[in-house]
Amino acid sequence: MIFIARFSGPSVITYFGIIVGVLGIYLASSDINWSIACLFICAICDFFDGKFARLFRRNEQEKKFGIMIDSLADTLMFAALPSVILFSLYPSMASLVVGCVYALCGITRLAVFTSEAEPNKKLTHYRGLPITSAGFIIPVIYVMLTIFSWPAAEAVLYVTYAALSLLFILNIKVRKP
Repeated sequence: MIFIARFSGPSVITYFGIIVGVLGIYLASSDINWSIACLFICAICDFFDGKFARLFRRNEQEKKFGIMIDSLADTLMFAALPSVILFSLYPSMASLVVGCVYALCGITRLAVFTSEAEPNKKLTHYRGLPITSAGFIIPVIYVMLTIFSWPAAEAVLYVTYAALSLLFILNIKVRKP
């Protein structure tokens, strides 16, 4: 085998999401609207990658690899990209603090989820809000703030990021869609 990993059908959507996430980070400094769109596309990719993976027959090693690559992709797409978006929108010390707390809580949530993941166990509930939900919530809040041109948009985004951060790490049950 020439590569150390298998680039199979189930991973294609995850890899595409990673590319879109990197593109979103790149665009954050020049076109924030496209960066936000990239975050939303990442959420769509993440929503479908697991469903797509279950259509394929995979051995235990491929399932474990899928769990790991998905979690690493989520770190980029839903911890790093939203933080960079916040820094680009409001370059300030407050953004740095809120963005760092957000990233730390999100990555902690991902680590707990990944360490507890069992390839053959079907989940009905998550513990804590999945970090991937930020891929839908942040773009919706951003679009609403843009449409209504609310003067307190910065504060609303800070509160949104802080609330998401807390929900990521709270020991609450969230029903799996």
